[in-house]
Parts: sequence; structure tokens; C-alpha cells
Amino acid sequence: MIIPLVSAILGSDYVLYSCAFMSVQLIFLWTHCSTMLSEKPHLEWKKIISNINVLAIIAGLLLFFCKIKLPAVIIAPINDIGNMLAPLSMIVTGMLMADSPILASLKNAKLYLFSAIRLVIWPTILLLIMCVSHVYEFIPDGRTLLLIVYLASITPSASTITQMVQVYNKDATYSSLLNVFTTLFCIITMPLAVILFSWLIL
Repeated sequence: MIIPLVSAILGSDYVLYSCAFMSVQLIFLWTHCSTMLSEKPHLEWKKIISNINVLAIIAGLLLFFCKIKLPAVIIAPINDIGNMLAPLSMIVTGMLMADSPILASLKNAKLYLFSAIRLVIWPTILLLIMCVSHVYEFIPDGRTLLLIVYLASITPSASTITQMVQVYNKDATYSSLLNVFTTLFCIITMPLAVILFSWLIL
């Protein structure tokens, strides 16, 4: 969700910074998260390094730092695939919502607790750290870059987690409910969080 958000709010020039955030997130997803879900005591470095997602991140970093420009015949389909990310994510979320026992889960207090941690408590802690540290003063265009980080922190639980849970044969229903609940609640929490950010930082 972060890429279309940044593109719509700040413009395509700032999408690069959201990709940097996602790259770090994906590394943790395929290392720490994968290890926890597989319940193995150590990281499987061979599988991690050979993972297509990690390889794509490495390739992207090499192209960026080496300033290699790909030809238009390659860039065009890559851009098309990139434009599909948000719609595909929403389709996956819609599928999860259709298959989730939402009404039966309304009495599950843990779903509300984890939603509050993801959408309210963690973003509030992050915003306080930004506000107290004044870290935005140390880098050019710091307030805008912190807004990108903040936008990423207030988005709902990613549908990728549910897919990971399915890969490792865990409780996909519970994971999908977390995705659904945080997606529904973020309709309220995201605008309020951005308003608070604008008051304290911008």
C-alpha cells in the first residue's frame, strides 16, 4: 500500500524512498519472519540468498548504485508490473475478507489489541521519537522523508504475511483476520495519524 500512497501524495519522484523501506522490510520478512514461522533454530542462509525476492533486491541495488539504465523494452513491462502491485494487493485483501469469518471474530479481543498495536501504538511511539529527536533537521528534505517512513508505519498488516503463513502451513485464517481488521480500521486511523504528523512535524 505504501507505493501508491507515496505516489499519490508526494509524486513518483519519492517512490524510490518507499522502495528502500520495503527492501529492508522484505529482508526481515525472508529472514526473521521465515525463521519464526518455520520454527527452526537457525537461519537457512542458502534458501534466503537464493530467494527470488532477495535476489531482486540485490539486483535493484546493483543497478541503482552502478547507475545502470535498462532499455525501454525492459523498463515498460517492469513499470506495468509495478502499477499492478496496489490493485493485486487489494484483490488479495478482498479474497481474504470474503473467506474470513469476520462476524464470528468480532468477540476476539486479541484482534483489536494487535490492530491497536499496529495502527496506533507503534506509529505513536515512532512519531514521538521523530518529534523529540528532531532527526529531520539533519538530512535534506528530512520532513518529507520521515513522512514516507511514517506512512509505511501506519499501513495495515500486509497480505504478504498471510501468504507466508500459508507457505508454512500455519493458521492462515487468523492471519487473514489480522489483515482484514487492520485494513478496515486504517480507514479511520490513517487520516488521523497523518493529521497528527502534520501538526507535530510539518
